[in-house]
Amino acid sequence: MSLAYLSPLPPTRSGISVYSAMLLPALAKRVDVVAVAENPSVARLSGVPVISRGEYAARRGEFDDVIYQLGNNPYHEWIYREAYERSGVVVLHDLVLHHLIVEMTLARGLGDEYVAIMRDNHGEAGEAWARGRVAGFHDELGNFLFPASRHIAQFSRGVIVHNHYASGRLRALGVDRPITIAPMSFDAVIDTSGDARRRKRAELGIGDDVRLIGMFGFVTASKRPEQVLSAFALASRRATNIGLLIVGEPAPNCDLPAMIAEHGVDPAKVHTSGFVSEEEFDAFLAASDRVVNLRYPTAGETSGALLRIFAAGRPVAVSDLAQFTEFPPDVATRIPLGEGEVTALSEFMLAPDDPFAREAQRGWLKENAGVTGTVDAYIEALSRSVEVSLPPNDNSPLPLFPRLSLEGFELTAEGVSVRLRNSGDTNLRAAVYGTPGYRTIAKVYAGAREVQNFWISLDSDLHPGDETILRVKLHGLDEGELRLHHALEGIPQVDDVPFAVIPLRVPERS
Repeated sequence: MSLAYLSPLPPTRSGISVYSAMLLPALAKRVDVVAVAENPSVARLSGVPVISRGEYAARRGEFDDVIYQLGNNPYHEWIYREAYERSGVVVLHDLVLHHLIVEMTLARGLGDEYVAIMRDNHGEAGEAWARGRVAGFHDELGNFLFPASRHIAQFSRGVIVHNHYASGRLRALGVDRPITIAPMSFDAVIDTSGDARRRKRAELGIGDDVRLIGMFGFVTASKRPEQVLSAFALASRRATNIGLLIVGEPAPNCDLPAMIAEHGVDPAKVHTSGFVSEEEFDAFLAASDRVVNLRYPTAGETSGALLRIFAAGRPVAVSDLAQFTEFPPDVATRIPLGEGEVTALSEFMLAPDDPFAREAQRGWLKENAGVTGTVDAYIEALSRSVEVSLPPNDNSPLPLFPRLSLEGFELTAEGVSVRLRNSGDTNLRAAVYGTPGYRTIAKVYAGAREVQNFWISLDSDLHPGDETILRVKLHGLDEGELRLHHALEGIPQVDDVPFAVIPLRVPERS
């Protein structure tokens, strides 16, 4: 088999470029592979031929198959566009490609193209969201509620992801292509010896007795810097010999000095580095005692930085959601979101070390992150790939207005039970983060006066033809009207017309 492999390559500052440089030599032992890079003259890769985009375009038909490495930054725009020139196997390192789409369209003033792509990915709901954003209405959560990866996955001959959560999300979005879960490989050796620790600490001016909490990677709001600083402030009140190390460049909307001041953290206890090389990253990791690696919202990625933390044998805290729940509790401490998050994180920062955690982490890596397993998964994905039968503008599974029919209701002294059926042809998703979950808005009226207004989540996904029971408590109301409205998580309600109206005449209470 002759295979074209499109990816950023070193020296491009991208985790995926490092991943590809590690994977390609091992893959070349199994198939005849040629790497395609934007700048092949400077690409650093051993043992695998590298050609330019232009040469690949001229030779596209020579290859039996093609792999597209897709991530959520502008380095992948040319790969994204190439994936529509010839269907192949797409590797989604990030389930969420919305940020990439924005860079390709809105950032260049191409609002109509942005709307079209969102419509292709998420139907009427995606189009409504996109038009609102073009008009200036935006919330960062929308990037995650509408991942914008469904269409490219559906156009592909097969998809590779790195965890079960990403696979399930794609299925929930309506992708029916073969999906293969390939381990996120990691085989580097990290020097975390006492000498390496002391050397970096001396360079930073940090004493050996200071417990140093590390936070690594590009600093965005989704990595919870506000919560990390709040937890650190709480931990600092209980222990004076504690420091915070932030390794990575902050996003433009993350003003770290302002955050540090806002949370009452002593700036002398916080050390920041900006962007660092891979070697410097490991040195900072050696200097750390514990690491926080939180995410919310999440793009569904398996973090390469997290695997480096495992290899270093450092206790690490992760958010208790999505793909992070696939890590055993003895290799990563799960921190709940919302209430209790800051307290749990501060407790983690001060907790005594588990002498068995390091071996558990390295054992997990050996079992789950070997290069051989990744290559095996790639070969499997190539063998399972199918011919594309759907046109690129196939219908999306997410309507702006779902279809529910009222099948019956029962009034009691306590309230009303409403039986509804999904009479549409698309799934309605329950309250699971990351997909715009369906909600019913229940409004109760006494005459013309609204006396109750609240949201009801589905207990589980509601497939076409399925029925569900919604229960509404009526607080002291004897007569009135119940009106039910559709809503989707994170999407402004644009139509206030109820889909069902139920007259209420409550039986006498005993």
